[in-house]
This record gives sequence, structure tokens and C-alpha cells, in this order.
Amino acid sequence: MHQWLSQYAKQTPVYWWNNPAILLAMLALIFLTVIWQTRKAARENPADVVKSE
Repeated sequence: MHQWLSQYAKQTPVYWWNNPAILLAMLALIFLTVIWQTRKAARENPADVVKSE
């Protein structure tokens, strides 16, 4: 694979911390989304939800 990649004119280094950083960013996004949806559902009045359906 190194020979294949060395043929490209522009190369960028791949650091070891890229994968953990992406994983942490994804987990933070998932966590914040779940918290936001949970708080949104908890603030709604169940009677109003049933009436609107």
C-alpha cells in the first residue's frame, strides 16, 4: 500500500490521534442528541401528544 500511496503528488500525514478524536466526537454528538431528544420528550405534556395523534 505504501508504494501505491507514494505515487500521489500531495500527501498528508496520518496521525495516531485521528481515530480516537473522531470516535470521541461521534460519541459526544450521539450523547448530546440523545440528551436533547430525551429532554424534549420529557417537557411535553402526554395529554397534548395523545390529542394531536
